[in-house]
Amino acid sequence: MIKNKAQLYSDENCLYAKTQFFVKGNKLLSIAENQTSIYTEFITPDGKFMWGWLKKTDVKIKAAE
Repeated sequence: MIKNKAQLYSDENCLYAKTQFFVKGNKLLSIAENQTSIYTEFITPDGKFMWGWLKKTDVKIKAAE
């Protein structure tokens, strides 16, 4: 994450914000992407499943390790 918080959206155009977000330092898996957003799924340490779209401007894309 580039910003302290990155809003999660339910649509690929990032028009419909969810109540969930990623915080700086989180790593995510890019499952799908378009020109402006990335779709990801994530399970938090306490077992909560998160899914949605993030704006590419909020993240730094790195190659898989």
